[in-house]
Amino acid sequence: PEVLAGAYREKCDVWSCGVVLFMFVANRAPFDGADDQAILRRVLSERVIVRGLLVDASGGVFMAGQQEPDPALVPPGSIIEPTEAIFTLSAGSIDHIFATGLPMDPAQLWLRRNTGPVGTSSSPQLYSASCIAGDAVTLFWGNAARPGAATGAVASGGTSVPTLQPEETVRALADNIERVTALALTPTYVFYAGDGNVYGVSRHKASGTCGQNRELCPAVLVQDGEEIKPTAMLWDGDGTIYLADASLGAVLSFSAGSLSPHVMSKVADASGVWGLAYYMPTSRASLRSLGAVASLLAAASTIRASVL
Repeated sequence: PEVLAGAYREKCDVWSCGVVLFMFVANRAPFDGADDQAILRRVLSERVIVRGLLVDASGGVFMAGQQEPDPALVPPGSIIEPTEAIFTLSAGSIDHIFATGLPMDPAQLWLRRNTGPVGTSSSPQLYSASCIAGDAVTLFWGNAARPGAATGAVASGGTSVPTLQPEETVRALADNIERVTALALTPTYVFYAGDGNVYGVSRHKASGTCGQNRELCPAVLVQDGEEIKPTAMLWDGDGTIYLADASLGAVLSFSAGSLSPHVMSKVADASGVWGLAYYMPTSRASLRSLGAVASLLAAASTIRASVL
């Protein structure tokens, strides 16, 4: 997009490498259109890099990530940094995209400028959002980087932004790690991963500090000298947290019922997992469909193993 606008630097090569990698994996181009101009319009409008995704009950989505500036609005020779934010697309907007095939920019919800002290950008509670979880009222996100001690590793805000003093409604929940890589929410707790372990806090925690000895944000996994690198976490709606780990190359699970230390159980060997979703069949027809999907996945795995 920056090259098309005539204002770019070496970071544009990373975007180009991503396009090439996508074509290797998917065997198709990431952007399609009736002609070159249609393809270029899609390139210019699809500018959000999503690190975390949450689907709400209505079918709308919340995204944690960054948005590249619109090249058409960048003055020649100027460089504008991407916008870090929590974005949202309503269910109606998504229906419109599917119906027309035309991309649509998501709305910016929480940004650096409305999550920190008024008049300063030194300690926003959203600095570089890496993951997201939430319910109908509240969103929780983890920061992949923190500019200072006042910025929380985990923070929360509403699913909508108040018109007056929005920064007053955003709160930090934890400050014990520098980089959060995964997040899971239960009705009682927020579990978050980073620094080789998983930690937990009450979702209603009032202060943003973890205490002098970090006793307010305890580690919840028992480890035998084995450091983990979680890439995704998921609550199953009952009593279990599932965790994808890059270090062990597996999907693991542990109890979501308390913040006391838990022993992990291996669910499956699975390397290169960057996202988890949970599907619960609600009828016999759904169970039959799930069986068909499982058979298809098993067949696909067999074919892939044969090819390799």
